[in-house]
Order: sequence, then C-alpha cells, then structure tokens
Amino acid sequence: MRRIHSIAGILFGVYIALHLIVNFTGWWPMVYQQNVDKIYDLEPNLPLIEIVFIFLPLAIHLIWGIYRATVNINYGTTT
Repeated sequence: MRRIHSIAGILFGVYIALHLIVNFTGWWPMVYQQNVDKIYDLEPNLPLIEIVFIFLPLAIHLIWGIYRATVNINYGTTT
C-alpha cells in the first residue's frame, strides 16, 4: 500500500505540474489556445483519462494519507 500511495502522489504531482505549465502559457494566448485544443482533442476519452489519472490517484493518496496519519503507521521504524 505504501508504494501505491507513493505512485498516486507522483501521478497527481505530474498532473499539477502539467496544469501549471499549461496555465503559464496563458501569457501567450495563441500557445494557450493550442494547448487547450490538444486537451480537447482527447474528448471521447477525456472523462476516463481524468478519472484514472487525476481523481483516482488523488482519492487513493488522500484516503491512505488520512488513514496513515490517524492510525500512526510508521514505516521503517522499529520500536
């Protein structure tokens, strides 16, 4: 579960980085519109892509992180 938690965090981090990069191109309206058009070209599969690569990793990372914080699971420590 620890690896899944890490992978989910990485996937969501990649999404955040791409999101910020695309938004940064807003300084150049034509480039921004091209980026937005590339995203909308994925349209038939866009909801599935969003669920698999954004919402599911976020949910896994969030739920396991809250569980780990409340139950106080310490990996790699021996007491």
